[in-house]
Amino acid sequence: MTDHFPALDLGECLDETKADIRECEVVTSTVTKGQIVEAVHVTASLPKVAPCGAAGLAICGVALQTGIVGARILVGFWGIFKVTAGTGGTTAGKWIIGAAAGTCCDGATAGQCFGRALHTMAAADTGLIQI
Repeated sequence: MTDHFPALDLGECLDETKADIRECEVVTSTVTKGQIVEAVHVTASLPKVAPCGAAGLAICGVALQTGIVGARILVGFWGIFKVTAGTGGTTAGKWIIGAAAGTCCDGATAGQCFGRALHTMAAADTGLIQI
């Protein structure tokens, strides 16, 4: 496992003043700081999120905090964030999709992707992505 940007911890934002960060409610299972999360259900109150699964297509951001079901956490919807690469890894500059356990990997089609990798990472490496 290689850390491609040690200046930030997992689940941190490079520049919060230029990011879109919102409070969301955790549903279905615990979310860990740094996981890619997907929208599960949106009500009149808070957006609801859960860790993305393999080939997650409802990605909405990166968890900036850890929370159990029912907790409210901060999620980065737009910006540059430190995450973990999943199976297949990422290639700098390429589109990425959600992968198992709240990770990300290279995506084949831009229409299914939620951002770009800023580092080339092997599975389990950590580095930056841009949403």
